[in-house]
Amino acid sequence: MGGTHFPTYSPNYRDWKPVQTPLLLADYWAFIEALLQRLLEDVGDSSVRWKAVLDLHDDLPGELRGAVRDALASLEPDRFDDEARREIWDAGRELVARHREFADAQWALPSDEVTQLEEVLRPFTPRRLEDEHG
Repeated sequence: MGGTHFPTYSPNYRDWKPVQTPLLLADYWAFIEALLQRLLEDVGDSSVRWKAVLDLHDDLPGELRGAVRDALASLEPDRFDDEARREIWDAGRELVARHREFADAQWALPSDEVTQLEEVLRPFTPRRLEDEHG
């Protein structure tokens, strides 16, 4: 897909335009890490929020994916009702299945990370067999 870009020229005869400071990559990732930490504190027992976190899992660097796994592992699955457990299980199962199916793709997670995620999700296996394989 091609495109054309015609940026607006900034005035060169006025001094009121603020100077743009570049965003350093280290600052960007520090912001993302702090944002994820806050997100993991706020997600609580909401299966809808955990599904959203798992949907973002692929976009995070390795150490932050580990933080998501650790937070998920610290949960007590019995605090969730059957429907909430199934939602978390389905979101995690979909994530694991996608990375197992396309394991040789460049974007796929390393197999040890997929295995770790699978182990963390195991306690969320639905109690009813039809929910597990549905």
